[in-house]
Amino acid sequence: MPIYYKIIPLIKIPINKDPKFTYKSKEKIPFGSLVIVPFGKKTVKGIVLNSTKKPYFRTREIQNIKTFSAINEVQLSLAEKISAYYFTSLGITLKLFVFNLTKKPPGIVFEKIPEIPKVTLTQQQKKVVQKITANPSKIKNLVFGPASSGKTEIAMAMIEKTLANQKQSLIILPEVFLSYQEIYRYQKRFFNKKVALLHSKLKPSELSAIWNGIKSGEIEILIATKIGCFMPFKNLGIIVIDEEQDISHKNWDQNPKYHTAKVAKWLTAQHNAKLLFLSATPSVKNYWKTKNKLYNWRLLELPALKTKEIKVLKPKINIINLWENSYQKTGDILFSKDLLEDFKKTLKKNKISLILVPYHGKSQAVFCENCKTALKCPKCQTSLVHSKDEYKCLHCNYKTSSLTSCPNCKSYKLKNIGFGTESVASELTKFFPKSKRFN
Repeated sequence: MPIYYKIIPLIKIPINKDPKFTYKSKEKIPFGSLVIVPFGKKTVKGIVLNSTKKPYFRTREIQNIKTFSAINEVQLSLAEKISAYYFTSLGITLKLFVFNLTKKPPGIVFEKIPEIPKVTLTQQQKKVVQKITANPSKIKNLVFGPASSGKTEIAMAMIEKTLANQKQSLIILPEVFLSYQEIYRYQKRFFNKKVALLHSKLKPSELSAIWNGIKSGEIEILIATKIGCFMPFKNLGIIVIDEEQDISHKNWDQNPKYHTAKVAKWLTAQHNAKLLFLSATPSVKNYWKTKNKLYNWRLLELPALKTKEIKVLKPKINIINLWENSYQKTGDILFSKDLLEDFKKTLKKNKISLILVPYHGKSQAVFCENCKTALKCPKCQTSLVHSKDEYKCLHCNYKTSSLTSCPNCKSYKLKNIGFGTESVASELTKFFPKSKRFN
């Protein structure tokens, strides 16, 4: 006798339609399993929900079981919240929680780090820890202080308390490159605990090992980018979001477009865990909430620690008028003779040159030569950026072909004004074709 299941296909289905479809199987399948099912003329992945009665209509059969219990009920509930809040199909949202796992992942080898002396908190840090500990989990704590004021020590002290309660900790960082120095820092502090690093660049075998370690509770501290929110935690006790103001905590480039802070708030509520934000330059929005004591936000300020004065050499700064030195003469961007000479000297020494450009893409803005109108995003009215073969909005990710016409006068005479990262990189190629460039 076949068993019938409700399944959510991991495809885009209109949010006003029921995302659940009925399929049959010859074997029992646990809740949350990832399966392959036919859908129309193609096959897609899907998440198994509950078993159901035989329907009155004809059903198709589940073709294959990819992963048993790929998600749990807490994760499904979180996916439903994200789907409803960000107006995204539940099937697409569930893709965030489904990872490319191998069937027999290797065990995790935890690096042995020598024990270091425990840091003694200052009186101010102790007060902050007491306030966080004493209040209920629904409070969102923003620890605000200058660099080297001890914000990370506050986080570590809270993680220590979380570990004492046999619960897991999640530290979310905005960028992958920050994670390697942070994991070493946490491994030194928690030398006898299981600390893992998660990001999107891991191999499937490495990802699978971490996924299993989180699910079983073996991994006690997870340092991750925003994808850490979608792991199957067994018993989560605290989430720490470092550099909370960083734009990388927003998911811009694919649906659902979400903010890590919002997802973390829902996740901590589900686990009855604590939520901690760290920043030396907090976002205006969150800082305003704490100052006005809104939505259970609380500001916890730390003064700068008194340290020995470090002598820093003053940099040599030259301000060069590019209009007089370059643009008026050639009509080109960019580099003065002095700057090009400095690049050459730096390359000869096998050192790195860092060039800061305030605009992305090929230009500062795009104008119509016919009516002098700047190209704006039709959704949010932000200036469009010319990048590769398209015009795009860096705010809402709107894109259109570079062959588009002016929305005002329909002219095709569009011109780039100023310069951005792509045009600078292209110009550098002319002068230094053999050097490596990253932009």
